Amino acid sequence: MANRNEIVDYLNQKLRVAFVGDVGINGLQVEGSEEVRSIAVAVDAGESVIQKAVQMKADLLAVHHGIFWEKAFPITGAAKRKVGMMMESALNLYASHLPLDADPDWGNNFTLGRFLSLGNLRSGIPFHGTDIGCFGENKEKLTLEEMRQRLQTLPGGAQTSTALNFGPAVPNKVCIVTGSGCDALYRAEQDGFDTLVTGEPRQFAYHFCKEQHLNVIFAGHYATETVGVQELGKAIEAKFSVPWTFIDEPTGI
Repeated sequence: MANRNEIVDYLNQKLRVAFVGDVGINGLQVEGSEEVRSIAVAVDAGESVIQKAVQMKADLLAVHHGIFWEKAFPITGAAKRKVGMMMESALNLYASHLPLDADPDWGNNFTLGRFLSLGNLRSGIPFHGTDIGCFGENKEKLTLEEMRQRLQTLPGGAQTSTALNFGPAVPNKVCIVTGSGCDALYRAEQDGFDTLVTGEPRQFAYHFCKEQHLNVIFAGHYATETVGVQELGKAIEAKFSVPWTFIDEPTGI
């Protein structure tokens, strides 16, 4: 058992929540029980995910996509049901969006870089004043197809993985921006990468990559962002000896 505020303070400090600009609220979004005996982690705070966290009697649900973003909205309908479930069951909701993308230890991008065995990882791709992506060198000389196949093994990855192979068959410098990071392609010449790994495809990418001789792997928004919350769960367990469970609910996106 651990204290909620100690866990939240630990996460906020490590993820530099106070210093990372974002379009949503990072940190504790819904306050529940002070005592935390078990934790659930997930990509999204959807109603069905919250139901599963309540059913497994989790005291804290940590997600990448929380329920509160840049605009206020009425707590009615689905929002009322979600907040009501959490309040009734004393479930804490912790969200980390861009901070969990950017973190070099737990973050989605650096974790995927290590998953692809990239070397010399460094941060890049500024967004809202913070470098949220990363670059790495393909030291193991994996082919583009080998990278794509490896990414398919991520939760939900087999349903969403596609690629545009207009660059080298064996990538040299790889840029990773998980989720909806396709616009990073515009920085390819400036940052010197030949391959982008991201989540969602965009229409402009086809001709842009064909004309600029670039590769892109669209590994799925959901799939590419399953890794950070799991690293967060491992870190909480290591620090506070509280068990965690990953709630896997692929979106097909």
